[in-house]
Amino acid sequence: MTCSHVREHLELFALRALEPADMAAVQQHLDSGCTECRREWDAIQEALAAVAYLAPPAEPPATLRSRVMNAAAMERPPARPAKRTAVPWKPFAWAAAAAAVAIFFVQESRLDRYRETVRSLQSEVSRQTAILDVLNAPEAREVIFGEGASGRVLLHPKLGVLMIARNLPAPPAGRVYQMWLVPRTGLPVSAGLPGGGVPGRVTHFHPTQVDLAQVAAVALSVEPPGGSPQPTTRPFLVVGL
Repeated sequence: MTCSHVREHLELFALRALEPADMAAVQQHLDSGCTECRREWDAIQEALAAVAYLAPPAEPPATLRSRVMNAAAMERPPARPAKRTAVPWKPFAWAAAAAAVAIFFVQESRLDRYRETVRSLQSEVSRQTAILDVLNAPEAREVIFGEGASGRVLLHPKLGVLMIARNLPAPPAGRVYQMWLVPRTGLPVSAGLPGGGVPGRVTHFHPTQVDLAQVAAVALSVEPPGGSPQPTTRPFLVVGL
């Protein structure tokens, strides 16, 4: 079985509702060391363990004590066959309900992961759309730079600033790039933290309104994780406008 097939069958596997061959195949896959499927299986087991406490404690019938005492006082068992006792349905009903709740929790966990993936993809689509808008906007100001690190910077008065660079020096361990808008007067303004990707390359877009007449340069510096309010090191790349 593939991982996707195993994960689709884990709930039924937990209830032992699969065919023997499928039960064996799922067990073999879990024993193979697949971390993703094992994590899913652990979540199902935790859910089952949690909902087990939802079932109320079984109270013995009020007549049980008297029946036991009467039976103990008799010298011999009755000659006639003992009356068959009906199998109680409540334990089975609670087991089925507990399994249903466990499956519900597992499915909700999966949905949460899918929603997070969708949100991440939507954010990336929005980012890529904004980059294309800046690249295609005739009113954007573009500056091409070279000599060592090379690339280009585009500034749009309403959309923001875009830097595409390559041949950048790798930041020291435990440090990150931070981009800055350097005004003609005043202190630099953070333009975000270019994310990782291909070593030595950056494609970073920072959405903001830009007064093109007041920006003197776009710069990159090396900063602690999370960035700094102001540069703590001398920028290693300054692109004048």
